[in-house]
Amino acid sequence: NRYFVDEVSAILALQWRDIYFTYVSANNAAKFRDDPEYIVFEGPSFVTNLHNFNYKRDAWKDKRVRQAFMYGIDRESILRDVYNGTAVAAPCQDPYPAFWPEGANYYPYDPAKAKALLEEAKADGINIQGPSYDLSTYYSDQLSKDVLTVMQANLADLGINANPLFIDVASWRVLVDNEANFDFTYRGTGAGPAFIATNWYT
Repeated sequence: NRYFVDEVSAILALQWRDIYFTYVSANNAAKFRDDPEYIVFEGPSFVTNLHNFNYKRDAWKDKRVRQAFMYGIDRESILRDVYNGTAVAAPCQDPYPAFWPEGANYYPYDPAKAKALLEEAKADGINIQGPSYDLSTYYSDQLSKDVLTVMQANLADLGINANPLFIDVASWRVLVDNEANFDFTYRGTGAGPAFIATNWYT
């Protein structure tokens, strides 16, 4: 096995015959589909992309704030326009549909409800509108950057300033796993994007 810092490097290694198999995101897979030199194996990757919120930040301790994030991010447009229909929304972190809770809330896009939840939290002294929050990730591929661009715009509509922070895996692990010195993150549970879900650090 070889680790590549980004998908572009892996694709170049594949084209140079340094490797003979690699995972690629859906938009890059399309480039190989009609090339007889390559075989594209398609199917679920069973990987979850998700947010972690740092509970050391008081704002994230309020359930209404976390729910506002979920209602305020237009996951369906991300799945349709960024993933081109190659991913689905998951109601939890588990990537296997067989284990998804029955009756789980899929948090359909509802910015009005998100704003109402933020107003309720603000009335109780929890105000996250105004400050800038770093949204750290170790993903560097264009697909993930496009996803975060949409999320950033959605959150801006709620008055939340999210600042995507693209860092290498080692630095991300120090920041998140070792020091817990982060606001919230965009990460995956496996080798590539397939689902968008959320969970929170306790």
